[in-house]
Amino acid sequence: MEVENVGSAVKYNRTSTKQGAVVVSALSVMTPAVQAFDSLPEDVQTMGVHTLYRPGVPTQGQAMATVPFRISPDVYQQMKVLVDIFGCKIIPLGSYEEHDNKTADTQATAHFKAISRGTAWKYCGFFPWQNTAYIGGIGNMKASSTIRVLSGKPHVSGGIMMLNPRAKDQIDAYTTAVFDLFTLMITGQEAKFRETVDEAIEYVFRQRQKNPLLLDDKVMGEYSLGNIPANERTPNSELSNLAEPVMYFRLKKNPFETQLCGTPISRIELGKMEYICRTPELKEEAFQAAFNDLTIREHDLQFVRAVLEWNTLVQNGDSEGFKQKFKETKAFFSDEQIAEANRVATDIIKRFGYAPLF
Repeated sequence: MEVENVGSAVKYNRTSTKQGAVVVSALSVMTPAVQAFDSLPEDVQTMGVHTLYRPGVPTQGQAMATVPFRISPDVYQQMKVLVDIFGCKIIPLGSYEEHDNKTADTQATAHFKAISRGTAWKYCGFFPWQNTAYIGGIGNMKASSTIRVLSGKPHVSGGIMMLNPRAKDQIDAYTTAVFDLFTLMITGQEAKFRETVDEAIEYVFRQRQKNPLLLDDKVMGEYSLGNIPANERTPNSELSNLAEPVMYFRLKKNPFETQLCGTPISRIELGKMEYICRTPELKEEAFQAAFNDLTIREHDLQFVRAVLEWNTLVQNGDSEGFKQKFKETKAFFSDEQIAEANRVATDIIKRFGYAPLF
C-alpha cells in the first residue's frame, strides 16, 4: 500500500477492527501510520514493522525493524516473538521518531542520489556503461544501484522522501552541498573546494581509519553492464559522492551510526562514498577532474539540474509530479537493461549489502 493512502485505509477498516486487536503497519515511513492509527479505538494496540529488504527476497537473515506505537510491553514482546518466525534479524527501535530519523539518514539520501543520477544520464543522452567516465568498480556500483531504485515503484521512493518529515531537511542539505560544490567548480575556487571536502571527510571518517573499506574495487570491477574494458576508464569528478560527506558534516551526523535501519542499497551508496573519500589517489583524481575536465563538467551540470528539480518536487510534496518524473526517468532505460541491472545488483548485494560496519 502507498504510504499516502494509510489514512484512508484505516478510516475504511476502522469499524471492522476487532476489540483488543493489534494493528501493525508495515510501511517504510512510520509517522503517517502513527497519525492514522490514532483514530482507532483505545482498546486497539498498534505497532510498526519495517522489512529492510525488497519483496521477493528470502527473509532468512534479513533485517526487520520493530517499532512500538500504542502497545503494552507484554503484547509488544509477544508480537516480536511472532514476527521472529520469518527468520529475520530483528532490530528493535524505541520509537517511530527514531525509526524515521534513521531512515531519513540512510534510505532517503540513497534513493535521492540514485534517481538524480538516472535523470542526469537521461539529460546527457547516454547510458553510464557506454561512457568511460562511469565504468570500473565505482561506475558499476552507480549504474546498478541507480537502476535498482528506478526498477521499483515511484510511491516507494516518494514515500521515503516526501512523507518522512525528517527526510526533507536531509535532502535539502544534500542539494545545497551539491550546488555549493558545483559553484566552487565553475568559479575556479579549487582551494576552497578542497578545503570544504577535506574538512567534511575528516569529520565523517575520523573514527574509521582503522576499519576496512566496505567495498573492494577489485571485486566491484567484476560486475559490469557494458563491454568497455576497465583500463579505458576516464576520471570522474564524483560530485554526487563528494557532496554527501559535506552534507553530513553540515548536519553534524555520522552516517555509520544511523545504518541500523539501512538497506543494502543505502550501504552500497555509503560504501561508494567511503571508497572515494578514503582512497587518496581516487580522491585526488576526482579533484583534478572537477577543475580540469570540461566533459565531466557537462555531466555535472545535468546532475545539478536533476538534483534541483527533484528537490523542488520533494520540498513541495508534489507526489503526482514526483511519480511522473520517476516514470519518465525509468522509461529512459529498457526493460532488458533494468532486468540485467537488477541481476547484477542482486549479486552485488549478496557480497556487499550486509557487510558489518564496525
